[in-house]
Amino acid sequence: MNEPASQVEVQPAATVMLVRGADGRPDGPLEVLMLRRHPESVFAADAWVFPGGRVDEGDGTAAPIGLGPSDADASAALGLPSGGRAYWVAAARECFEEAGILLARHRDSGAWLDPSGRWNAARLARYRRDVHAGVISLGAVLEAEGLVLDLSGVHYVSHWITPPGRTARRFDTRFFVAEVPPDQVASHDATETVESVWTGPAEALARGAAGDITLLIPTIANLEALARFSSVADLVAAARAIGSVPVAAPRFRGDPSVPAGVLAPVAPAAPGKPTGVSLDSGPESACPT
Repeated sequence: MNEPASQVEVQPAATVMLVRGADGRPDGPLEVLMLRRHPESVFAADAWVFPGGRVDEGDGTAAPIGLGPSDADASAALGLPSGGRAYWVAAARECFEEAGILLARHRDSGAWLDPSGRWNAARLARYRRDVHAGVISLGAVLEAEGLVLDLSGVHYVSHWITPPGRTARRFDTRFFVAEVPPDQVASHDATETVESVWTGPAEALARGAAGDITLLIPTIANLEALARFSSVADLVAAARAIGSVPVAAPRFRGDPSVPAGVLAPVAPAAPGKPTGVSLDSGPESACPT
């Protein structure tokens, strides 16, 4: 017998909004990477999402990290007693698995991974497939190749929890923003996701409103937050300065027992303005991305 949806275990998850300047120009208008899930997926079929997924047990162990928060600092930011840095590692792993972007530097030189050298496209793709399939861990790949994660540019900006009821999956999802490293090319995995695009947040919202693409409630709300910024630099500055991130726990329509959620802003609200966006979401809010 299937477990009642209201009793479904809430799974920890990390989602990453990878951003860049338009056409790769540092001073270009802000763009975010979006992936289209396979139309036959059992979960969030055909929706356009950000890279993301569950925090795995292995994300809390042994991945070599060159730069980034300590576990104590990461846990404090997330409001957890310990284990917070695993969310940052999961964010990096999901970037690699789902978007082909590796947030890593060479251990010796400190330079960003250069995919035009020894890490050519074929080598990178093979490692990506193997990590995704569980054949090898991300930590083992990094150790073997003399690389370390750079998590210093991964910023926590939003927190969403799937409401109970009417869904077989629930997630406690932390949303992050990260600027894509230089010279790396993002792509969908052609398995779980079938298309990928760099797009302006406002453009994605307009396409969703017009019915051209399917967007989930958390995705819409986070795109609305991104759309407030004209450049990556402005967004990153705001993300670095963010304080406490409130949780968004949207209710299902017609269920007054679950309070509406609040979207954590990625910049302080202007005086007299609300600090978040009240939501009245439908079942699609179950998606962690």
